[in-house]
Amino acid sequence: MVKVFPAGFSGPEYFKEIKAPFNDIELLACSGVRPDNLESYFSNGASAVSFGASVFKKEWLGKNDFESISKRIKEYLEALNKRKI
Repeated sequence: MVKVFPAGFSGPEYFKEIKAPFNDIELLACSGVRPDNLESYFSNGASAVSFGASVFKKEWLGKNDFESISKRIKEYLEALNKRKI
C-alpha cells in the first residue's frame, strides 16, 4: 500500500487519476480525510484512510478532553458505516 500524504492537498479526485494507469495499486489517504469526505476518497480509489490530528487535537489532549476525541472518532465510524460497499 502506498501512503498518499497529504491527501487533502490534491483531494479525493487525485486518487482516481493515480488509479487510472495503476489500477492494481493500493492507496492510503492520509491527512485531509474528514467524516464528510471519507466516502469520496473510497469512491475515487483509496483502499484505506487514516486520521490523526483531526481527532487527536493538541488542545483536546492538553485538557484530557477524551469526550471530544471520542465524539470525533464516532463521527468517522458513522461515516465509514454509511459507505456503499
